[in-house]
Amino acid sequence: MLVSGSLSSAIDSITAMVIEDPATTQFTVLIEDQIFGISNFTIEYPANVTKRWDSSNAPLGASWTQYQTAQQGTWWSPWYPASCVHQNGYGDAPIEVTVTQSTSYSASWSEGVSLSYGTEASANIGLTTIKTNSVSEQETYTVPAHDYGQVWQQQLMIWQDQQHQHCHKYNYSKNDIKCGAWSEYVRGNLPVKNGQSFGWSTGYDRMDFGSCGGGN
Repeated sequence: MLVSGSLSSAIDSITAMVIEDPATTQFTVLIEDQIFGISNFTIEYPANVTKRWDSSNAPLGASWTQYQTAQQGTWWSPWYPASCVHQNGYGDAPIEVTVTQSTSYSASWSEGVSLSYGTEASANIGLTTIKTNSVSEQETYTVPAHDYGQVWQQQLMIWQDQQHQHCHKYNYSKNDIKCGAWSEYVRGNLPVKNGQSFGWSTGYDRMDFGSCGGGN
């Protein structure tokens, strides 16, 4: 993540990086306390290039798409099975069972959301998000006498309302950066890395006999 004191200085730094590596067009910038996304960064050069013109120090400007997170917060998914149902077939004594509990929860988003930017922007509320959070592990639980047990799971998520705008930098203009209006909000939901919560449930009425949820 690039840290800069202003958007103008950030764009100058990005321009220098793109001149060195034209294949890189996507960046994340921290300006004061706000994280912005920059994508489709394109340097513009004169149409007619003379022999004495130096492309390393005289681009006319650049254009890009800029993202911001207008607001974001957290929510928990509903509970889902994370193992098969385990029955105590030994009668009057409780038993211990070792099960594989598994979960895999993926991001969902509306058209226009930048997932790569969204995972960076979630740092603003102190959380790390990824496109898919997948966990599979073994754990030992107790099934009471004459009863059933099953692992359930839920996932901590971040919701984000993103906006984007198209911007242009003119190197030889007093008002060097001009941007269009911010778009309407577009919603993305991203799973928090290792944000799963497993819970052991007992009782016939609390079982889902038709699902193992990826576990056993």
